[in-house]
Amino acid sequence: MIMNPMMMKKIQKMQKDMLKAQKDIEESVFTGSAAGGMVTIEVKGTKEINKVNINPSVVDPEDVEMLEDVILLALNDAFRQVDEKTESTMGQFTKGMNIPGLF
Repeated sequence: MIMNPMMMKKIQKMQKDMLKAQKDIEESVFTGSAAGGMVTIEVKGTKEINKVNINPSVVDPEDVEMLEDVILLALNDAFRQVDEKTESTMGQFTKGMNIPGLF
């Protein structure tokens, strides 16, 4: 199948736009929180953890398990935000296409 030059330019532009969108997501910072903001965790769009903030009032030496659970909730909240942003941003490029394994 031979592709016309106009179609090729559209595909190249879409590819360039996809790469830029992906880079923008990777450079974004998402903040997950739990326990009413007592624990917050910042992650990059690459899901690399930047920062963890724990309000001292949630630190109970007698209940470390609760603190662990709250940290997990905040992490999962941040990662969910990254996934949602990735799906909404990258999904615009694949709308209507059924490409297995792509987003």
